[in-house]
Amino acid sequence: MAAVVNVLHFKEPVDPSLFTRATEELVPRMREIAGFEALQVVQTSETEVVLLIFGDTVAVLDRVATEVGSRWMGANVVPLLAARATHRTGHSVLRLGVRLLPAKLAWSDGSTLSPPRWSEEVNRA
Repeated sequence: MAAVVNVLHFKEPVDPSLFTRATEELVPRMREIAGFEALQVVQTSETEVVLLIFGDTVAVLDRVATEVGSRWMGANVVPLLAARATHRTGHSVLRLGVRLLPAKLAWSDGSTLSPPRWSEEVNRA
């Protein structure tokens, strides 16, 4: 298993609608790439977000970036950043078999989002 870790530092507090759009526009396209495993988005402060993207291999993650992520991020995220994102790619050395995908996501402003199909996948497991 390979992973990409991106740390994004925004100029202003992150608008939760950005995550809604990513869920609607990116996630279905990511799922079309064989070997894509998971996406986790962790908001660590009002202006910092960590993206964790998992795939079978680094090559799969490169496909996710080039075929899906780079154009969308360039158009929708990069203009909002205070600095260049920190980007790391590596191989997973330990994985605990715990389901981390919630049926509903809650943002720091109290709003919630039920990503399409995530809850049904969690319930089937």
